[in-house]
Amino acid sequence: QLDYYAKEVFMMKNLDAAQIKAAFAVCGCIVFPSDVQKSIYDGLYREDAAVTIYNGIPLQQLDVFRSSHDREQVRRSFGYTQDDFVVLHLGTVCNRKGQIYTARSVAKLIKERGCANVKCLMVGARYIRDHEMKYIEEIKQTVLSNGLTYVRWEDTAEFDRGKARVTVMDIQSDVLRFYMAADVVVVPSLNEVLPLVICEAMAFERPVVCSRIDAIPEALDDGKEGFLVPPGEVDALADAIEKLHANPSLGAQFGKQGRERVLRQFAYDVMISQYDRIIDNLVAGRKATDPPIEKAAPAAPPL
Repeated sequence: QLDYYAKEVFMMKNLDAAQIKAAFAVCGCIVFPSDVQKSIYDGLYREDAAVTIYNGIPLQQLDVFRSSHDREQVRRSFGYTQDDFVVLHLGTVCNRKGQIYTARSVAKLIKERGCANVKCLMVGARYIRDHEMKYIEEIKQTVLSNGLTYVRWEDTAEFDRGKARVTVMDIQSDVLRFYMAADVVVVPSLNEVLPLVICEAMAFERPVVCSRIDAIPEALDDGKEGFLVPPGEVDALADAIEKLHANPSLGAQFGKQGRERVLRQFAYDVMISQYDRIIDNLVAGRKATDPPIEKAAPAAPPL
């Protein structure tokens, strides 16, 4: 597995499992982005060298965007009205990210459950790998076979934007506007570590519906900041979205609690303070996992 990730995933052809294991063995501190990730490498490192620090998000940047943009105006830029319920799926369109389950659940909500105002926006399509292009086509055919409309954003005239039930947009570098437009953010992935899209959505006070896999349950509690559902189960995904569709106040409650969670767990200042603690410990000859060193209060300025 180590060889596969080194050579195939990270394309580091000169790195092998033996070198990785040797590096783990001599490191005085190894930082993992989640407890699940740490458990994967259990046995390769000293227990007193392994620390979990969650990746932070730039809250200040997000908050500047929120305060300087009007939500309804952002929605109108996509062609969505106040009455639309927008399901956002943000991430590279590929099998691992599970967009096909979003498409099927949206079709079920519209056709079988009377959620007539549901619209879905998928952001992250790219047309450079055969398997990804095939997957995009599968999503398209799933939508069309259910009698729903499907468009590629880049091929849509301005006056037709927001009309289709499912819109797929190419991969984007600026994604904050999508959180502003969304009513719910879905992450029905089959394989992840801990995607920051969840944290960013919660920072925007959006409810999230995510697969209960890997480190995702470390970011939210089911029924508190959003819903956790079994991966690949369309009915469970549709059920969770339907609950939020039927109860806007529940979505607002999840959003507020998600924002509070981000402030506690995923803000840059939280992450930086944890790295500061580790560095202080190592410089002082202590273990990375030791409690923080008590620092003297700064001296009062002279009178």
